[in-house]
Amino acid sequence: GTTAMQKWEHSSVLLKLQQKMVALSRKDILEGLDEESAQLLQEMGNGGWELVSALALSYGGATGMFAAPTARTDGVLCFFRRPLG
Repeated sequence: GTTAMQKWEHSSVLLKLQQKMVALSRKDILEGLDEESAQLLQEMGNGGWELVSALALSYGGATGMFAAPTARTDGVLCFFRRPLG
C-alpha cells in the first residue's frame, strides 16, 4: 500500500525582546523575551506547534529589516508547524 504524505498547518509569530540586544544564542533570546512574547511562545508549544525556523529582526528603525548577525535585535520572527488532522 501507499503511505499518505503528512500535511502541515503553518503559522508565523513575531516575538519581541524586552530591549535591543545582540542576541548570540537561543538562551539570550529566550531570556530576553518580553512577558507577552514569552507567554505566546508557551501557548504555541502547548498547542502542539513545532518551531521550524527563526529570524532575528531589527524593526525599530525607519524601515523594518532582517538583522545582520552583529546588529542589535528587537525581535524574532518565528515560523511554526503542526500536523493537520
